[in-house]
Amino acid sequence: MGLSNYILNFNCNENKTIYLILFLPIALIAGSLVINITVFLIIFIFIYELYKKKRFYFILNKEFYFFLAIFFYILINSIFVSESSHKIISALGNLRFIFLSFALAYYLKLENGKYEKKIYNFWAIVLIVVTIDIFFEYTFGHNLLNFKSNYDGRIASFTGSELKIGGYYFGFILLTLSFIYLYNKNIFYPLFIILLIAALLIGERANFIKIIFIAPIFFFIIYKTSILKKIIIFLIVTMVVSFIIALNEPTKNRFYNEIFNKIENIGLLNYLKTNKHGLHYVTSIEVFKQNKLFGIGYKNFRYESHKKKYNINNDRNVWAPHPHQIHFEFLSELGIIGYLMLMSLLIYYITNGFIAYKKNKNLYTLSASLFILATILPIIPSGSFFTTFTATIFWINISIILKDKIKYNY
Repeated sequence: MGLSNYILNFNCNENKTIYLILFLPIALIAGSLVINITVFLIIFIFIYELYKKKRFYFILNKEFYFFLAIFFYILINSIFVSESSHKIISALGNLRFIFLSFALAYYLKLENGKYEKKIYNFWAIVLIVVTIDIFFEYTFGHNLLNFKSNYDGRIASFTGSELKIGGYYFGFILLTLSFIYLYNKNIFYPLFIILLIAALLIGERANFIKIIFIAPIFFFIIYKTSILKKIIIFLIVTMVVSFIIALNEPTKNRFYNEIFNKIENIGLLNYLKTNKHGLHYVTSIEVFKQNKLFGIGYKNFRYESHKKKYNINNDRNVWAPHPHQIHFEFLSELGIIGYLMLMSLLIYYITNGFIAYKKNKNLYTLSASLFILATILPIIPSGSFFTTFTATIFWINISIILKDKIKYNY
């Protein structure tokens, strides 16, 4: 079958909203404005379609109220705890992600999954194009659109100066591998290694660590062979990755000299205390100690960390817009109550995702579950959970698990 039969062969009677869902990965690369426009259009059409059919079945789903409870906690927190009034508007904006997750689940499931394969196919093609672009930029110093990274050892690709391609890769690599495995197992294994190499070349250490954590788990689960063969393959991949790191000076500097060499010389604890992200962690812990129940307010870390009481050594690295670690972000900004609510949500979907995979063997469900699992890895740095870019990728993966849990009467 030709590519058009998978992606673009929609007749006049088919749902044009699928085009917007196909476009989501491109929107993520294009930036926050394009992401928000795409998301709002998907939500608007979704609600309008259900309104016409008088079928708001998702409001009878317990997950919907679980999401709403978290949303209202964040909203109340932004009203009564945060110092900045514009955080209320930002908190209200989180409602879009709840509706996005139900909308994506609805369209992925529409007409017995009629469009699901086309969606994942297109998303896989976008990631393959990004992969080609990564190798192109690594080779020539600029990407296909002549974007250049201003950070030594990092690849910009299509995200340009924002340097978010590692987060994008983390969000979609397993979904892409799932599609490739189901489409053609013969090309899966070489592409598996190629995508891992591309993830390494991007130069984003935290996202690469998350990818290298979940990719072998994914591989070992789906690859039906002996444990010995799996171990051998894992060792070969490890050797290839290590070889690439050793040969490439910028990559070696970022992955070895700046981390392992420093830890070896000064110890892990001192490394965390002196590392930029480590200083953010220390500050967030101090913030949490003084505001344990409700935190210092939604997206308020950027203001709180400026205060002198957290910076007794006058180190400018203490300040940050967010703690750069999901657990510290939840604890410092939303307190123990918000932390428990959000972690309950994440653990619930990890657990239910694996249960659903065991039942239906849907690789996309497995991929989404592993993504969420890697999201909550401790210590590993992360972007702010509540940014448009990060939140959209997260809720896309939530929707894939949600699809297996809700029932729409079409």
